[in-house]
Amino acid sequence: MVFFQPNRNALSFPISLNIWSVFARLRRDPLHAYRDRLDPSRYPSIMTTTEELFEKGLARYQAGEAASELIPVFEDICDRAAKNSAAWTCLSWLYLLDGKSSAAFKAASKAIKLQPGDPQTCINLSIAMLEIGKSGVRQYIERAQQVLGMSEELQQELAQNFEDGLKRRPDWPELERVRSWLA
Repeated sequence: MVFFQPNRNALSFPISLNIWSVFARLRRDPLHAYRDRLDPSRYPSIMTTTEELFEKGLARYQAGEAASELIPVFEDICDRAAKNSAAWTCLSWLYLLDGKSSAAFKAASKAIKLQPGDPQTCINLSIAMLEIGKSGVRQYIERAQQVLGMSEELQQELAQNFEDGLKRRPDWPELERVRSWLA
């Protein structure tokens, strides 16, 4: 009877390469083996897309939830989708409502780099700059005025945002100032 004798020169490359390919796959997608077995209701953070999180967060905001409770949701969205300018704009607005001007400035700066023509982003950045005492507000106000001059719909939307901001944070002088400049 002949027993199998491994070739000492081969060093079992097929086995070691197979193990390393499994490790490489796990590094890229740690849940690849379990994805079919996961129940989305038990693991919402794993199975929920950024679009779904964004829509749920926006619905919670419109339902009147506090900005401080929504900030972690939008931070998570921005971590997942770093190139989503709408998420950065929403996060900057929430920071402004919560009184975190420097964080709002950073979030609005990222949003303005991604989409320079968005008037809400320009307004958020302008308010944050006024609150922290930075100069250069005029260029963002003028950019917002140019875009708002072309669309009646955007003017109405921004008027609603101003009203909502004053309801959630009364006596907000920087918002009133920007509002008067855009009128």
